[in-house]
Amino acid sequence: MFRYNIFLITLLSISPLFINSQTNMDFEIWGPSLTSDLEPTGWGSLNADAFIFSLSHPLVTSTLQETSNPGQGMTSVKLVTSSGYNSSYFGNVFGLDTMGGMVSIGMTPYLGVPLGVPYTQKPTSVDLMYKSNIISGDTGVFLIQVTHWNGSQRVIDGDAMMLFTGNVSNWSTISLPLTYYTANTPDTLVILASSSASPWLNNLGGPSPSPIPGSELIIDNIVLNSTCPTPIANFTHLSQGQSVAFFDSSFTTGLATYSWDFGDGAGTSFLPSPIYYYTAPGTYNVCLIVTDSCGSDTACQNVTISTGCPPPIAFFTYIPNGLTVSFSDQSTSTGTTIYNWDFGDGIGSSNIQNPIYSYIANGTYTACLTISDSCDTSSFCLPVIVFDSISGTKKWPPEKLYSLYPNPAHGNINISLSKSLSSGNVIICNQLGVIVKIKDFKGSHIKINTSEISNGFYYFTIFENTKKLNSGSFIIQHE
Repeated sequence: MFRYNIFLITLLSISPLFINSQTNMDFEIWGPSLTSDLEPTGWGSLNADAFIFSLSHPLVTSTLQETSNPGQGMTSVKLVTSSGYNSSYFGNVFGLDTMGGMVSIGMTPYLGVPLGVPYTQKPTSVDLMYKSNIISGDTGVFLIQVTHWNGSQRVIDGDAMMLFTGNVSNWSTISLPLTYYTANTPDTLVILASSSASPWLNNLGGPSPSPIPGSELIIDNIVLNSTCPTPIANFTHLSQGQSVAFFDSSFTTGLATYSWDFGDGAGTSFLPSPIYYYTAPGTYNVCLIVTDSCGSDTACQNVTISTGCPPPIAFFTYIPNGLTVSFSDQSTSTGTTIYNWDFGDGIGSSNIQNPIYSYIANGTYTACLTISDSCDTSSFCLPVIVFDSISGTKKWPPEKLYSLYPNPAHGNINISLSKSLSSGNVIICNQLGVIVKIKDFKGSHIKINTSEISNGFYYFTIFENTKKLNSGSFIIQHE
C-alpha cells in the first residue's frame, strides 16, 4: 500500500473539460505543442526545443518518437534523461539541469499547469509494454493515480506504480493492479512515465536518485481496465387525458435496449420514450427495464389516469380550385366541438366545420384549424398552395410522382415513385419545420424506418439531386 505524491499534483485542482477522455494511449499520433515541435498528442513532455529563454544553449529534446522497433503499431514513446535544462523554462522551475525524459497525460507540467485529465471511473488495473536501459544509480518510473478535489486539497483515491532499473532489451508487458484508499468517485486521472524518477516522486522512503544522463525508458500501448458500471433505470412521464408520454432518463453505457410494461396487462413497448393510451381511468404500475453491455436495471412508478376523456386530435384535408379552397375537417373529438379556422392570409377565418374560402392572390398560405371539446384543445396547420388557373402560370394539382403506404405509419413507411432515380433523398419535417429524418436512396422504392419518430403529423419532400420533385404528408401512430 502506498500513496506517492507527484510534484505539483496535490497542490492543484483541475477543471473537468474532457470527462473520461484518454486518447492516444498507444502513442501513434504526434504533433507540435506550445513547448515542442514534436510530442505525443494528448500528452505533455519536458521537450524544450520550442520554448527556451536563451538560444545560446542547446535545444533540449528528451521525449522522442520511436519508430525503429515499436512495441505495437507504428510508433512508441522513448524517454531519455538529458542535460541542458538550465537554459529552459523547465530548468528554472525545477532548479535542475539534468532531467528525465517524461510524458504525462494531459498538458505539459510546468508551474501553474496541473497534471492529468478529468476522469470519473475506477480502473482496476493498467497494462503497458516497455523496454528500459536505466543507468546504474538511476531509477525510471511509471505511475498512475486517480484523485478528487475535496474543496481544499487534492485527495489520492487510488494508484499503482512501477520502478525501472537496469536493462530490459526486449519488449515486456506488465499489468499493475490499482490500490484504492477511499470510496470517493475520482475526478482526475494522472499517468506519468519518466526515465528518471526525480523530481517527480518526493516520498520514496528517502531521497530520490539523481537523474543520470543517458537513462532510457520506452513505453507503448497503455490500457486501463475498468469495471463496467451497472445501468440505472429511470423515467419521467407527462399525461394528457388518457394519453401518457414517457421519457427515458436512465444512466447507461454504450448501446442500450428498453422494455416497457405499462401496467394494464396489455401495453408494452421497446422504444426509449414511448407514448401510450390507456383505455380506462385508474392507477397503473409502469415498469422500465434497461439493458446494456454492463447489465440490467428496473424502475417502476405508479401512473394515475384520472379522466376517461380522450384529447381531441385536429386534422384536415383540402381541395383547391383556382383561388378557391374547400377545407374538410378530419379531426377526432368527443361530443360538441368548436372549430376555429385561420386561412393564413391575415384576412380570412371561419367557425364552421367544413368551410370554403377564396384567396385573393396566388401563393402558399399556412392554414390552421383549432378544435376544442369537453376534454381539451388541439391545433393543426398545413401549407395551402393556390394558383389562379386562368393565369396559366402554374398547373394544379402538380403531377403526383409517388404513392405512400401505410398511412398512418407504425414502424415503416414506403414510398413508390413513378420513375427510378439514380440519386435521391427524402427529407421529413415535423409541423414546426424541424427536420427529423433524411433518407438517401436509389431506384424507385423508398422504405423509411419511423420507429424512432414520435407520433404526429409530418411533411416529406422528395429530391432528385438538389431538384425538388414532389412533397406530401403522413401520420405516424405507433401501436
